Amino acid sequence: MEVMSPGTKNLQTYMINRLLVYMCREFRAAEKRHFLPCIRADELPSQFPYLSEAFLRKKLKEHANLQALSFCSRGSNGQWMWVKKRNFRIFSEDELRNMVKPEEVCAYESMQAGLYRLKHLGITETHPSAISSAMSRLPDDAITLAAASHIERELQITPWNLSSNFVACTQGKENIERLEISGVGDPSGRGLGFSYVRAAPKASMSSAVVKKKSAATRGGSTVTGTDADLRRLSMEAAREVH
Repeated sequence: MEVMSPGTKNLQTYMINRLLVYMCREFRAAEKRHFLPCIRADELPSQFPYLSEAFLRKKLKEHANLQALSFCSRGSNGQWMWVKKRNFRIFSEDELRNMVKPEEVCAYESMQAGLYRLKHLGITETHPSAISSAMSRLPDDAITLAAASHIERELQITPWNLSSNFVACTQGKENIERLEISGVGDPSGRGLGFSYVRAAPKASMSSAVVKKKSAATRGGSTVTGTDADLRRLSMEAAREVH
């Protein structure tokens, strides 16, 4: 299973399911205490940072109504609350656990750890492709290029990039030789693990090298000092070659 990547549809789907699980559990807990099932509106954006406020409001309206209540189990006077609709069926615990599986939580938490590392390093990009294209436009300055190369390397070892590379190679989409196997992507840092960073593509031969190899190949099959091809000479003509 791949680690979730920032800004992807998989992440959005996961957050929607997690929102639904959160709502159902909060509503059920309130009903068990014989309180009005509601959730404070101001606490949801911090709980689900990857969903915009407009998108969050749109999804919540499917199952709850936004009201300013003077009484609620979790609110104070005049607090805006999302109150459960009468026709909304709270899913069972088994259904909720099937919506958000443990491995999905691990994939999400791994992404969070990767984002925290990038933030700690002061890197705002999340994918190496953006840096690769930018590097081609950078000035020919050693310090600038070294810094850009370091940023690119950090993006190559993010959890979502490494897991994506591994899945692509093990599921037959790409060849395993496309991975470095050893190097900076090794999580142990001392050769005890495997690096799933994509190996740099081999540089193609320059046209000059190709011409040289082609000339060398032609030279090996021609008669010295002539343009004749030794393989096309008759036996009599070949005997005359000194």
